[in-house]
Amino acid sequence: MFLDAILSAKTAQAKGEGIAVLVKANVPDALTLSDVELCIVVANLLHNAIEVCREAGKGRKREVFSLLIRAADMA
Repeated sequence: MFLDAILSAKTAQAKGEGIAVLVKANVPDALTLSDVELCIVVANLLHNAIEVCREAGKGRKREVFSLLIRAADMA
């Protein structure tokens, strides 16, 4: 699934910048979003979170963000 690739790439990017990441994804089989739309939304959320952590973390060792995707959130 493309979402796994996005989560892996963005997690690696964040960790490479010293940002601690916790990702738990439980994506239901049936969504109102297409796979492409879901990937776009998640990629944008992670990009923005990394950018905020990068800016907020100047002068600090690291920041933390988490993303939790639950089936109930997608219904």
